[in-house]
Amino acid sequence: MSIELLTKVEKAEAEAEEIRAAAAREARDMLKGAEEAVLAESRAASLAHRELVTQALEQAKLDVEQEIQRTEKQQTSERAAQREQAMARIDRAAAIIFERVVNDGHR
Repeated sequence: MSIELLTKVEKAEAEAEEIRAAAAREARDMLKGAEEAVLAESRAASLAHRELVTQALEQAKLDVEQEIQRTEKQQTSERAAQREQAMARIDRAAAIIFERVVNDGHR
């Protein structure tokens, strides 16, 4: 009987070892699956973040280009107004210069 009992104990120990090994494999597989899922989620989040940053940069670029165009238009109109003012005063400036040259030309 003792041999039979010893055999049953050894068989139970072997089954327990198989169960433990199977549980360890299953745990490793689950961990590996979880790590892969986390990595995939991280990549997806990274791509989404990159897309958002790209969109924000594109919008900022468009805003700056529009501001440059507004500034250029404003500066162009200001220069045109200054040129018109200068052209309006050119006859008077020529007359003043002529008077000075004629009146003070002997010096």
